[in-house]
Amino acid sequence: NSLIAKFQLDSVSNIKAQVISGGQKKRLVIALALLGKPKLLLMDEPFAALDLFSIKMMGNYSKPSDRK
Repeated sequence: NSLIAKFQLDSVSNIKAQVISGGQKKRLVIALALLGKPKLLLMDEPFAALDLFSIKMMGNYSKPSDRK
């Protein structure tokens, strides 16, 4: 639930991924990748299809101190 809130997916948490927006899908995929708390996460164009607010949020989350 904390990843759902952190990636602002509360409003679509009960909706199939097929019908959410591109930016929401991108945030969902990144949140799913972080579920296992990986030490390293390789991403190809992670900010494509994200709005400015989401890009800033992801940039902040990518710092090791924010991944607790």
